[in-house]
Amino acid sequence: MPSHLEMLIPKSLAEVIFQSVMTLIIVIFALLAVVNLCLWMAVIPSLIWLAFVIMCIKSSAQQDGGLRPFLINVMGDLFGKKFVEWNPNDPQPQCVRFGFQLLGRRFIQKSFQINKIESVSWHTGQASSMAGRELNDWKVWMYCDSGVQKPDHINYGIGPAMRKSRTEALGLSLISFLRNAGVDLVQADVPNCYVRPT
Repeated sequence: MPSHLEMLIPKSLAEVIFQSVMTLIIVIFALLAVVNLCLWMAVIPSLIWLAFVIMCIKSSAQQDGGLRPFLINVMGDLFGKKFVEWNPNDPQPQCVRFGFQLLGRRFIQKSFQINKIESVSWHTGQASSMAGRELNDWKVWMYCDSGVQKPDHINYGIGPAMRKSRTEALGLSLISFLRNAGVDLVQADVPNCYVRPT
C-alpha cells in the first residue's frame, strides 16, 4: 500500500484574478481611510469603512480559527497550489485533508474522517438556477456526516465553478482518489452523484 496519496485540485484563473482585485481594492481603501483619519478628513465614512472591513475580517477569522489561519488561507487561495491528500500511516481515524502548498510549505485547511464521507456530487450553481439556463458554473461537492443529527451534513466545495465536462472529470478523479483511500462510493440513480451503499 502506498505511504501517501495526493491529488492536485485545479484553480480558476478568473477566480484568482477576481479575488486579487477585490483584495487589492479592500486594502487600498482601508489605507485611504486610515490616511483620512490621520488628516481628520471624511472621518465618518472612513470609520464606517474600517468598521465594515474589521467586522468582515473578524467573522472570517473566527471561521478559520484565528487571524493567522485566515491570512494564510487568503494567501493560499490567491497563490497556493491546492491538493487533497491521504496517508494510510496516520493514526486512526483515517482522514483526507484539503490544503495548499505555498513557498515550499504545506498548509491544511480542512480535514474529514474517511468514515464520515457520505457522498460526492456535482451540479450547477446559483447563477444557472437564477438565469434558468446553464452558465458553466458546475461545481464538485463532498457531503459528510456532521456527527449531529441526520440529515444535517457538512458540505465542502472542491475546485472552482467551471464547465460541466471539466467538473465531471474533477468529480470522477476525486471519486477514484477517495476509493483508493477506502471510501466505498457507488453511483446513485443520477450519473453525477456517488453515495455510500446503504
